[in-house]
Amino acid sequence: MRRCRKEILLILLLILSIFIKSHFLFSVSLFFIAYIVFLKILLRRGLENVGVKMRISSSNVIEGSKIRLNFQVQTFSFLPVVEILPQTPVFFISKGERNLTFSPIFNKEDEFEVELVAKRRGKYMLGRVKIRTYDPLGLVREERLIGEEKEVYVFPRIIKISRPRIPIKEPSFGIRVKEKIFEDYTSLVGVREYTGNEDLKKIHWKISAHTGKLMVKEFPPTAITTVTVLIEPFATRDRRNEEIFLNHISTITASLFNYFEFVKFRYGLWIIGKERIPEASGKEHLIRLLREIS
Repeated sequence: MRRCRKEILLILLLILSIFIKSHFLFSVSLFFIAYIVFLKILLRRGLENVGVKMRISSSNVIEGSKIRLNFQVQTFSFLPVVEILPQTPVFFISKGERNLTFSPIFNKEDEFEVELVAKRRGKYMLGRVKIRTYDPLGLVREERLIGEEKEVYVFPRIIKISRPRIPIKEPSFGIRVKEKIFEDYTSLVGVREYTGNEDLKKIHWKISAHTGKLMVKEFPPTAITTVTVLIEPFATRDRRNEEIFLNHISTITASLFNYFEFVKFRYGLWIIGKERIPEASGKEHLIRLLREIS
């Protein structure tokens, strides 16, 4: 309705000119009505001959990082001015001009680039572009929505873990325990005196016979190289803080996955209520898990 205000006003002016028998007012209003109708048809057909190709710098970005949209615009009609309006989500903040306005040249390809900052994790669709054109007097405006949508994943922010507080090669974590776990029984590193808490299978009977007291075998620890991260997305009881809770959990999990990949772990993910992703490693596996928690 708002876009038709000029047309309605001119029609009312035309009717008024008939009632008051004003030839000048009748001619002016009729001229502008014909001008608007003609330009609408001309600009609409012109927009149909405008081609826009958009390339996205990456389909996977980390929260807070930049993403570039490259536009190639080719015009096969004579249009006074063309405006390119990328249809981007509100969480993608432009570093400069978001909309592009230029005067196209027939059959010439123009190239532009828009830089955005991804401010929030999630899965988004990018690729749709609104093209708009105007007449020289600014009375007629036509627009058209074109383009093919593509998936873009914004991964949670990743914190670099340089010194983990849990050593990865010491399953007992440096704590004195009665019974060690994750021991490599194929390698013997020594013997020690029996304390009464060890399994009888670990007693070295030959050495015990020589020393006259019970001695048990000492085995080296095996490194923990397989990890599954378990996430309970509804653990918080305060629904008002649910989004903050999920953001923190996503950042922590993404940072752990990045570290596990760096130290060559096999790692998996199990989000309560979803299908468990088994342990694996590699860049493709890392991207799959980061997409899952985005």
